[in-house]
Amino acid sequence: MFPKRAARCPYCHAPQPPMVEGEAAACMYCGSVFSVSEGICPRCGTANLEDAEVCRECGEPLSMIGRVFQRHQDARRPPQFLEYARQQAPNIKRTEAEASRRRSDAFHAQEARRIDRLHFQRAEQAAKDRRLLVIGLTALGSLVLILLSVAAVHWLYP
Repeated sequence: MFPKRAARCPYCHAPQPPMVEGEAAACMYCGSVFSVSEGICPRCGTANLEDAEVCRECGEPLSMIGRVFQRHQDARRPPQFLEYARQQAPNIKRTEAEASRRRSDAFHAQEARRIDRLHFQRAEQAAKDRRLLVIGLTALGSLVLILLSVAAVHWLYP
């Protein structure tokens, strides 16, 4: 025995109680007589005429060949998430460009602070070097004066 399937009338689309596949049935609403056969849509359960190729309600192919062709056509179409990603791509690009610009600005500001700090350190080191040079020259001059004084004393008082 065939399994019972819920169906819809192919004429008025009214829902029908579960019916045995292969038997004739009368619609409870419009009274039309139809047979429940391979014309039942696998997607929505609508009973279609036996020679129908697609469902009257949702357009789903009813034959195996029709389903294969539909899958083949669907395979050529990108999946829904890809279509969504393509729609979102300009927003993503704009957001990424803005984030990249902010990162670049932050990097340039950090680099400018580093260069300023380096210039300050170099200036500070140059000032230290000058002070050290002045101290060294002063010490050397004092030493030369002391040596000249000692030499003059030895020369004047042999």
